[in-house]
Formats: sequence, C-alpha cells, structure tokens
Amino acid sequence: FDDTKIISGSIDRSLKVWNWHTGECLSTYTGHGGGVIGLHFDSAILASASTDSTVKIWNFEDRSTFVLRGHTDWVNAVKVDSASRTVFSSSDDCTIKLWDLDTKQCIKSFEGHVGQVQQVLPLPPEFDIEDTDIDEPDTGSSSASPVSQPPDRSHGNEGPSTPAQPANFGPAFADRPLPPRYMLTSALDSTIRLWDVHSQKCLRTCFGHVEGVWALAADTLRVVSGAEDRMVKVWDARSGKCERTFTGHAAAVTCVGLSDRMLCTGSEDCEVRMYSF
Repeated sequence: FDDTKIISGSIDRSLKVWNWHTGECLSTYTGHGGGVIGLHFDSAILASASTDSTVKIWNFEDRSTFVLRGHTDWVNAVKVDSASRTVFSSSDDCTIKLWDLDTKQCIKSFEGHVGQVQQVLPLPPEFDIEDTDIDEPDTGSSSASPVSQPPDRSHGNEGPSTPAQPANFGPAFADRPLPPRYMLTSALDSTIRLWDVHSQKCLRTCFGHVEGVWALAADTLRVVSGAEDRMVKVWDARSGKCERTFTGHAAAVTCVGLSDRMLCTGSEDCEVRMYSF
C-alpha cells in the first residue's frame, strides 16, 4: 500500500487497513456478500475479489465504490492497471475477464482453462515474444471470446506483434493507453497459459505440474509457479520451457514471490522457503 500501511481481506467479508509498524488497524471496509480472497492496489484504486462472485472497486481518491458483476463463481484474483483504467479478474467459473473502470463493463472475457482459474498476472510492457516462440494454437481449448461482439477473425494469420487498435477495446481507448499486451494465468487444470490480451489468443499452454497451480509470479525473464503437487517450477518466460523444479515442501505451495536474485515460496506445510538463483 505504502511505506506504513498494508491492506488485508478476510473470509469475514471485510477489508482492513493496518499500520504495519505498530499493528494498529486504521480502518475497516465492508460491502462484499462473501469472503474477500483477492486484493490488488495500484495508485488510488483498490480492487477486491470475493466468494460472492463479484469484484469491488474502491477509489481512495474520491472515496467512491462500485461493483463489477459478470462472473458466475468465486473470483480468486484481481489486478489493477491504472494507466489504462482496467482491471483483470480470474474466477472459479474458468474465465478471465477484463473490465473498463470508466464504463464499469466487462470488455473482454477469456475462455480456455478447464479448471478454476486461480491467478491472473499482466506482464510488464518490456515483455515481448517473437512469432517463432509461439506454440501452435489449440483450437479446442485455447479459445478466447469477447463480450458483446464476435471474435475478430480478420487477423487470424497475424503474429502477436500486430499492433492492437483502440477499436478492439471500444472508443473510450482512443485517447488513453491500451491494457497490457500479455498476461499469464494459472488454474486447477494444472496448466499455465500465456495470452495476447489484445488479440484474445492463447499463445501457449505450459504443462508440467501434475496438480492445480495455485500461485504465480513473473518478470520479463522468468515465470515461477507453485502448485498442489508441492512443487515450485521456474519457466522461461518466452519459450515456456521448464528450466528448474524445486521440491521440499510437504504440502501445497500456495504463494510465491520473485526478485532479480531470489524467489520465496509459502506452503500449507507452514514453511516459507527462500531460493537463490
């Protein structure tokens, strides 16, 4: 949140802001009809994901709030992109949705996972991928469908380097930045997927875990995943190849963190492990 405060969400349906130096609870926010299981704060915008199947937006600048409805099951993770004024969400309904904060509408919905989607992670602007790095599309399960308009088939043979047009996102994006180009998702179908957000195509599906993938972290070089199979895997962000597998946890790995030199993992075995690259 900042140098002195953190925000937590709870199964008791509330969000709390804490002074992490003193442990004092500064404020409590309520509004969800179910437990709060995902949070992301960017600039003045906080997004919360809930078991009530909704995303709630809290604007700390003008003190406004509103709800984004469209998922049909638990929403597990949210990511705010304040530059484009959009929010990504992933859900137990096996979809990922992209929301426009100005219109409060879902502007794209991505389908392809066959298990509950636990994480969604937009990649940094510096990340790019060459045509030669793309897997052959899986026409059976790697599809993505837009909301309220048919898929754009006119660019079916073009690579991911084709520039997106504001029209792909609606007229509101003619004078503001587009959402991040690429995103990663992980699900309880044991896979990780790389998507081109602008073309709505799944570019790659990464197989390697043998049980559901709970946790995901990435930078421009590496992707780190933690799963129910107790393993942590490090993947090449561009090729999608698994470079290394770490074992040692005695239960599901439910959170991972990544820096330039290290990664950390948290597990239901009550241990936190640190690894150096």
